[in-house]
Amino acid sequence: MDERDNGDFLVRRFQVDCEGKSRTVMHYHYTAWPDHGIPHSMVPILDMISSARLYQPQDEPPIVIHCRSVNV
Repeated sequence: MDERDNGDFLVRRFQVDCEGKSRTVMHYHYTAWPDHGIPHSMVPILDMISSARLYQPQDEPPIVIHCRSVNV
């Protein structure tokens, strides 16, 4: 696994192997989102989107967006 810290978000690259097939997965983790409310600036979010588009410029799958997990 490779990880790059971009300040407000992390980018992780790792390999997933299943049934003899291998895929590279890019994981974009926005770490600056406040627990309550919204970020004060859209710039870091737009920076993260730009970074993702450098890796995958076309608008086709697979792109997955998810919220943070909450421990109850």
